[in-house]
Amino acid sequence: MSSISLLRPDEVPDELICAICFSIPLKPKLLSCEHVFCANCIRRALETQTSCPTCRTICNESNVRNLCANPFAFRIWNSVQVKCDQSESGCAWTGSISDLESHQQNCSAGNRMSINREELERLRQENIRLKEENEHLKVAMKEAKKESLVETATNLIMNLKKEFDLLEKIDHSSYNFYRYNVVDLAQLISRNLMDKPGEIDSNRIYNCVHRCYRALENGYSDNPSHYHLDVSMLLTTCAASNWFSDKQHENIISWIGACSSNFF
Repeated sequence: MSSISLLRPDEVPDELICAICFSIPLKPKLLSCEHVFCANCIRRALETQTSCPTCRTICNESNVRNLCANPFAFRIWNSVQVKCDQSESGCAWTGSISDLESHQQNCSAGNRMSINREELERLRQENIRLKEENEHLKVAMKEAKKESLVETATNLIMNLKKEFDLLEKIDHSSYNFYRYNVVDLAQLISRNLMDKPGEIDSNRIYNCVHRCYRALENGYSDNPSHYHLDVSMLLTTCAASNWFSDKQHENIISWIGACSSNFF
């Protein structure tokens, strides 16, 4: 949640400031010792301790009350004046802090920003799709330039032999593809791009792909050399195949986007 923009911050009593996040709570909660906290802040605090973060009075979740349990403190909190967090985007609304959440749900300036973010994400996904189509066209053009049927047949035989050799090496009971054989996994999928062998479990292959991506995402110091390029090749190959479910394919596309934006 964005920070609350106070109209007159100097007039807010210290007693109404959450001692955990140092902000005035949008959803204030009151402990039996009368200290005030944000609802989320005190909930997380009481998950790891059994005392008030301010005075160390023993308490638990049963001691957490709404601020209105103290009418005097509630009236002061309700009188705090704030402005919309989209004021720099043109929203002129000001009012009581108790009305802020309701306003945010209907703020036209905030809705415009949400629409812009959705459009940006749509364009990003479209850009990824166009890049993939471009790569497919390049591959198709190269294949079209094969000089003769003999050369094509020779290459096909060689590829089939490599595929057979690779399939023989697969341990279908463990599916041990990980950081040091990413290229082997990418080659297996690319050689059967639209025709997965029936004996291969696509869900377990997906788990191997996810495990390889997570190793890149976590940035392990012992990742192999050129690991980012190998994983990018693997993800691109997976995205071009028909091995995976729609949901798995969506996840793979998002990982490609993360690779492009976070690791270059």
